[in-house]
Amino acid sequence: MRRIRLLPALARAWALFAEDPLRYVGLVFLSSLIGLTIVLAPMMAAACFFVLGRLARGETPLFADLFAPFASFERFLMGGLLWLGAQVLGLVVSTWNPLFGALVALVVNAFLLLYMPLMVEQELSAAAAFAACRRLFQREWLMLLTVTGLLTVLLWLGALAMLIGLVVAVPYGLAVIQAVYEQATAEPPPSPVEPPPPATEPPPADAEGAA
Repeated sequence: MRRIRLLPALARAWALFAEDPLRYVGLVFLSSLIGLTIVLAPMMAAACFFVLGRLARGETPLFADLFAPFASFERFLMGGLLWLGAQVLGLVVSTWNPLFGALVALVVNAFLLLYMPLMVEQELSAAAAFAACRRLFQREWLMLLTVTGLLTVLLWLGALAMLIGLVVAVPYGLAVIQAVYEQATAEPPPSPVEPPPPATEPPPADAEGAA
């Protein structure tokens, strides 16, 4: 697996966002409206990454992609409940100590940053995706925390701009997660194979006789 690099990930995310911005933004916000309940929210979160997966493969996202996760309803529902439980933990801690709660929320969200892309792209179960997140966090904890903090600031800025900024901030933030997933799970290029040294040719037979 390759290392996560922030600037290339941001550039890749913008390329995904700019591939078909109107259609992408429309599908993301339509999925947000549909997913206003606890049951539908994980389905619609997964749908966003189905759309991003199409964009990453150079395909055109379709309205039907919003309903693709329903083919694995139980798997994504369990994944969403696990993610929701982690968020509730952060909220509970925040009521006790806001500063410590914010830190816990940052760590939890960084830990689970690639959770949904892993479930969508690799068709993992909730438990398997959680285990994959743990391995990735052990290897890339600093970059995952950095990306999560950056996304948090981006969403805050979008909300401050009379919520209009969220029209760009939310879809672009999801594209950043997709780009980081691509980096974190990409196989490194094979090492170049050096050609063997040329074989030493024996001296000519007449030269041996002259000696």
